[in-house]
Amino acid sequence: MKNVLKKITLLALSIAILFGCTDDFEDMNKNPLATTTLSPELVFPYVTWKATNINWETYQLGDNLGANLWAQYLANTSTGFTTDRYMYTDGFVNPGLWSPHFLDVVKNKKVVEADIENYPHSVYTYQLLRIMTAYSTAKVTDLFGDIPYFEAGTGVQKPKYDSQKDIYYDLFKELTESAQILSSGLQGQKDFKSADFIYNGDIQKWVKFANSLRLRLAIHISFVDPGKAKQEGEAALAAGVMGSNNESATIYTNNADWNSLGYPLITISHWNEFRVSKTLVDLLEKSGTVADPRLPLYIGKTKNFVTKGEGPAYKGMANGLPADQFTTAGNTLNEISNVHGLMFLPDWNLNGIDQSGVWITKRYPVMLYSEVCFLKAEAALLGWNGAGDAKTNYEEGIRSSFAYSREGIATDVLDLTQDETYITTGAVAWSAAADYETKLKQIITQKYIALFPNGNEAWTEYRRTGYPVFNAIVRSDDPDLKPGEIIKKIRYTDSERRNNPENASDPSLNGGKGDGQNVRVWWDTNRSK
Repeated sequence: MKNVLKKITLLALSIAILFGCTDDFEDMNKNPLATTTLSPELVFPYVTWKATNINWETYQLGDNLGANLWAQYLANTSTGFTTDRYMYTDGFVNPGLWSPHFLDVVKNKKVVEADIENYPHSVYTYQLLRIMTAYSTAKVTDLFGDIPYFEAGTGVQKPKYDSQKDIYYDLFKELTESAQILSSGLQGQKDFKSADFIYNGDIQKWVKFANSLRLRLAIHISFVDPGKAKQEGEAALAAGVMGSNNESATIYTNNADWNSLGYPLITISHWNEFRVSKTLVDLLEKSGTVADPRLPLYIGKTKNFVTKGEGPAYKGMANGLPADQFTTAGNTLNEISNVHGLMFLPDWNLNGIDQSGVWITKRYPVMLYSEVCFLKAEAALLGWNGAGDAKTNYEEGIRSSFAYSREGIATDVLDLTQDETYITTGAVAWSAAADYETKLKQIITQKYIALFPNGNEAWTEYRRTGYPVFNAIVRSDDPDLKPGEIIKKIRYTDSERRNNPENASDPSLNGGKGDGQNVRVWWDTNRSK
């Protein structure tokens, strides 16, 4: 696995040279048929690397300066960054989200697609490309709303924007067909193990990942398109989704080689440009009758507490603080927790206990089994066939999240005594007599905690459901967002507005609402602020 990851930096350089990765719109839509053809086994790991944003540079720009803040997992502490106050920054959005998806993921997938008949022994590898492209596309449309899809990467200079509904419907098709082909027993297929750093060549786990992603997308549209959601969700459940933490889609990281192979959140955490959000700390400390057992796993103790014994052990930062408040009493870096919990940096929390190897091999989440449990719990609430029992799925989601977060940590430093108390008492405890809304709030709140640090999906779930309840940010620098409102989507990039204005500035986009950070995407039915 480690050797596979080391190859990615070389692949990144070689494919970037071949395809000329720039931010220019014309390059994004350059005809892929004119480029050098590449085997699926060469392209696939590069596309996976780009689709998952595991490189610290794109992770910082695309995740940490975006949805990780808007999901209120983290809060900004750098005077040079304004995205926590909802100021659009093209220098983050374009290289961190838009270009990696269209230039590196979609374009490379189209290259392979156009030439796949010449690679009859790589049909399975091509299905993995389809799955990862669907994964990336779902993320990008959830962030932006309507985007170029059917004409993207085909050589059309000014591709039209497709509705999120049409995109979702085609993603269901892509995931369904990919899973079916991978399950078809084709003979003579290349062994793609050396190119696969998610499942190490395990085809059946890829099938379950595709079905689980299909279930995720079905739940996303369950309020806006309940009939289609039920159809796709039940089909995904019948086809088979993840059934254990061992089937989670993850990538092993190695922080000994922080520049290319490390867990990106931890790599950039040492730059002191963010701290943990007050929203997350409050949920972990106060959502149950006892503190959430994941509190010390996710969150590091404050520097003042560790070095001086002063202040609370765990404290979060308010989101949207003006820069002149970063150094006021109570908001300084030494007084606010970082993400250096036991699951990431145990030495910081366990003085004198050598656990340095734990954070070196931490799994980076692409999609976790715990999320699938919560998806099934919500599907059960909706009465979908094959979803099982809502309570059983809900509690299994919490327990599997505990287990994933504790992986690799020595048992003698873990406290498991409060697990059942947390799950079975207070507001966390499941009650069969509770109404639908109470149960939904419980499911999404626990999903939110288990998703950490996947801000993209957590922000999606907040916008979709209104849960968990977020704090109003201190100040918004976007005049279109009223006090107390949460950012609804990312606006389109400057290059799109400049080079493709007929489409990017079309007022009919996003259900006739056009573009803007106060515009709700198709599946957002006004349940959030």
